[in-house]
Amino acid sequence: MRWILFTFFCLLSICRVGGQSIRPDGGQYSNVRTAVPFLLIAPDAKAGAMGDVGVATEPDPYAIHWNAAKYAFAEESGGVALSFTPWLRQLADDISLSYLSGYARLNERQTLAASFTYFSLGEVRFADGQGNEYLQYRAFEAALDAAYILKLSDYMALATTFRYIYSGIGAGDYLTGEAFPGRAIAFDVGWYRRQPVAPDRINADLAFGIQLSNLGTRMQYGSNDHFLPMNLRIGTAYTHHLDGSRVSVALDLNKLLVPTEPERDAQGNIIKGKNPDRSITGAVFGSFTDAPGGLLEELSEVRISTGLEWSVGEQFALRGGYYHTSPRKDDLRYFTVGMGLRYERLRFDFSYLISARQQNPLRNTLRFGLSYGW
Repeated sequence: MRWILFTFFCLLSICRVGGQSIRPDGGQYSNVRTAVPFLLIAPDAKAGAMGDVGVATEPDPYAIHWNAAKYAFAEESGGVALSFTPWLRQLADDISLSYLSGYARLNERQTLAASFTYFSLGEVRFADGQGNEYLQYRAFEAALDAAYILKLSDYMALATTFRYIYSGIGAGDYLTGEAFPGRAIAFDVGWYRRQPVAPDRINADLAFGIQLSNLGTRMQYGSNDHFLPMNLRIGTAYTHHLDGSRVSVALDLNKLLVPTEPERDAQGNIIKGKNPDRSITGAVFGSFTDAPGGLLEELSEVRISTGLEWSVGEQFALRGGYYHTSPRKDDLRYFTVGMGLRYERLRFDFSYLISARQQNPLRNTLRFGLSYGW
């Protein structure tokens, strides 16, 4: 328990030194910008229907994205999953996220998992000042993951995930048509604990999860580099087993851990703030420009996800959720609904996003998922 508390407070300390950038209009609040933000998109329809929660929910083949340590408590010895998400349909019709994942248990204590993420940005065209097109290609980004999971006891597990990231968005010298794809290496660390609640009186489980994701090198585009979306996710889930059915509620809190980029003049000279350390330890523990809004702005960067699931046996499930970010940041607020159907070992999941704001490019987002376990 002392080790768990020590880890928890260390993670909170990391959370506190996360940085922000300043809005172009000079306002006090701004969005935190990173490279390859597709790594933060919920890839599966089950979590997508529950407000994007997943760090402490029941394990399934998609767990490597949320918290690979959950695989240690999977009821099946292995499984594979495939999902597809048309993305930002309000802006373009050729952007999508495809996801493939799977896991296999080696023995009672050890499990291996892997996943592949492909984010298609559609067709990109570049033109000169006269409108003459000189470059056309299909931009995409991708990530390949491999995870090792170790079950420490009947109630707790740890996991480490290694990730290779490729970003072919075309950054480079557009005058010559030469593009410089970005590459980076990162890793995740996940912790998961699940145990019965008052087993002599009720049939229920309480789970806790922590995941620190995307710690690694900076995304390199030629001579330019950018921070990865390093993220801290903490959550809990309560599952009550009834006669022939099950009810689960879950809560996730997310915080990006990205240092402040300094303000620069037209020549690129720093005019405010310090140049952030390019190492991993420097990115987390280094000295950055404080958030313009202080503690209030730090707290406004916490993203909140809540979800509810009601399942009848293993054949049918209804889900709902809510996702919230501060109006001082990107102001993403939406409700989610969905369902799951299972036939023998095959499961189909579907989710739909209902925006709480009219001008939300994510509104009406659909997710589809198919998984198989053995």
